[in-house]
Amino acid sequence: MQDIAGKCFVKAQADRIKDEIKARYGDEPDFPFKKFSDYAVFRNPQNRKWYGLLMAVLLGKLTGDEKDQQEAAVLNLKLAEEKLPALLKKGGFFPGLSHE
Repeated sequence: MQDIAGKCFVKAQADRIKDEIKARYGDEPDFPFKKFSDYAVFRNPQNRKWYGLLMAVLLGKLTGDEKDQQEAAVLNLKLAEEKLPALLKKGGFFPGLSHE
């Protein structure tokens, strides 16, 4: 039951994030990945480049505790690098991987 409840919470949180992006920016997600069909991509309407990826991730992947198998709704956002340090001081924000 706890596993089912956790998955329902993740979907509900993901739906709230999608609804907020739609309300603020008017952007609808698309789902371009066959392997990860529930991963939602948000794109800039002018150039179609993505600015956000909404996905379910095991918390252990974020915290380093591989035993934690609980899922969390994660929104990976592209943003200016100078904004990152302030966000990382807040709870619930994690650094993404750099592909430079």
